[in-house]
Amino acid sequence: SLIYNIYTPLFEAPDEYYHFAMIENHARTGGWPEPLRMLPLEYGPRPEHPWRYMAFRTPLYYALAAPIAAAFDTSDFSTHRLNPHSHIAIALTKFNPNFATHLGGPMILGQPTLDAWQGTGLAVHAIRLFSMALGMITLAGIYWLALEVAPGRVGLALLSALIVALIPQF
Repeated sequence: SLIYNIYTPLFEAPDEYYHFAMIENHARTGGWPEPLRMLPLEYGPRPEHPWRYMAFRTPLYYALAAPIAAAFDTSDFSTHRLNPHSHIAIALTKFNPNFATHLGGPMILGQPTLDAWQGTGLAVHAIRLFSMALGMITLAGIYWLALEVAPGRVGLALLSALIVALIPQF
């Protein structure tokens, strides 16, 4: 997860741009954006509502992550542009596979990163670390719950946690 956090370019993780837009909005305003009418369904964010359909989601995660984002200067968030020519979810595409545009960043552990590690970039990485911690808490909870249901069956508890950990995007 840590390697994924470091080397996955900003906003290339599924829906990360929209989730971060909700978090940043709450950190900046202290409020929630009003869910916008989505019919006819717009495919692509408009600058006036970069959170898109995330405004319909329950806000606990966003409320927990907003203080993390508030600790960073995210005034450069609007400079992170989505790639209007991206070919997302097109298998084996060789053209514009990125969801967002990237300007390049520092070398980390001998590997180039695609985004700057300042402002919004730092906030996104900090929130990714927070999400990793939530994931570890979830896996520990599954492990202990399995031990409660089946006392002494450590293998079953490990298998239960492993099954969840191996779910793509978990």
